[in-house]
Amino acid sequence: MMFNYVGDLCPKCSRKAGFTLVELLVYMAILGVVVLVAGQALTDSTKIRVRTQNMLASSQNAENVASLLKDDIAQMGAKEYETEKYSGIFNVVQNAFMDPNNADASLIDKSSYFLQKGTGEFDSLYFRKIRYDDDGKYVGLEAVSWYVHDGVLYRRCKRLESAAGAIDDATCPADGNTEVAIANDMSRFKVVPAKPKLLEASTGKVMFPPAEDVSEFRLISRYDGTKMLRLNLTPELGGNPIKLSGFVTNYDVDAEAYSTVNRINQLYAAQANSGSGSWSELCSEMTFTPGAEYEISFKLPILSSTDASQTIVPGRDHLAVGLRTKSGEKIERFDDFMFAPPNDETSANITRNFRFSVNQEVKACLAFTFVFFSPLAEQGTLNISNLTVKKVQDINYEFDADYTPEIADKKNVRAFYVDLRINKHGEQGGSSYVFATPSNGSAVE
Repeated sequence: MMFNYVGDLCPKCSRKAGFTLVELLVYMAILGVVVLVAGQALTDSTKIRVRTQNMLASSQNAENVASLLKDDIAQMGAKEYETEKYSGIFNVVQNAFMDPNNADASLIDKSSYFLQKGTGEFDSLYFRKIRYDDDGKYVGLEAVSWYVHDGVLYRRCKRLESAAGAIDDATCPADGNTEVAIANDMSRFKVVPAKPKLLEASTGKVMFPPAEDVSEFRLISRYDGTKMLRLNLTPELGGNPIKLSGFVTNYDVDAEAYSTVNRINQLYAAQANSGSGSWSELCSEMTFTPGAEYEISFKLPILSSTDASQTIVPGRDHLAVGLRTKSGEKIERFDDFMFAPPNDETSANITRNFRFSVNQEVKACLAFTFVFFSPLAEQGTLNISNLTVKKVQDINYEFDADYTPEIADKKNVRAFYVDLRINKHGEQGGSSYVFATPSNGSAVE
């Protein structure tokens, strides 16, 4: 009998291998899921790459714009120029100011810029700057505008005047018709001027001497006959400089020892006049407010290089200037500034500057305090000249989006905050920048 050995021994082995319909459907479903996930991942990766490229492109464009804008703003104003190299002669280009000679004093504008605040996301900045050649000579005065129109940031330059023989700059023609597109897809161009620490509407830059355009001042002795003793002052009713003599010493010559009760000479600064009254009635009271910086300055000219005032006792003698209330009290948490007598002509010509600020409003007078232990103090003299107290500007810029400086205060703006954004295919790049403009605004000579 014939038989199929394999088939008879292994009936199932004669079937052909393959997938059932159910297995095939499951396989196709799994493959579909894998393809779908891989495709979605590829799509997301492509989108992220495109978005990243757009963001980088926007940020790079914004940085390029910021670099150009910084160069422009830093040159705003620059009113002084050297007429001849190393000549030391300087002139002022008054046209670098916006409107310095207006007949209406309230409209005099000694700044070098005009800012148009937009109702939306875009402002416009117009300013004037001076161009120099490589030797620092004046070449011309230019007016520059930065503005946005239909999403494009433009820069326009117009030459207002040129020095004789200066070569024309094609990028800044006299007709001002050259408009250069700096960046597309702008979403924001906001400009905020720094709030000046020194405001025209405040008590004024110079707080003492109180009389305008007067350098003379008066010093008045605080006197109680026991601890506070008088000094000899020349001229007595004020001047510049004022000579101080007749200092009291806390050295007992007979006992050859220092006194245990310190006697003091203290002087209060007042307006130079012939008014009569006590030191507390006549001293010039000033108001110091938080958020501003102040400076006390004076010189100590000497009449002789061997004056006895130079023989101070280190660590004991006390020469200081500071603030006192009208009742003679020290200001809480405000220490006096120490100084030493001049010992030669060089130190006599140095202006002593002391800067300070307050953390709450203070009303006070300026007072000099002298406590001598030197045996020769009574023979010594000191001269005080050019005494001033003034507000000063600092480099700490304060920005307030709602602040618009008054016309008189614009010349004290020393920086601009610029919020610059570029939107490329829905991806925004850019940043906020602070650009210093040290040459904007100055008094016209």
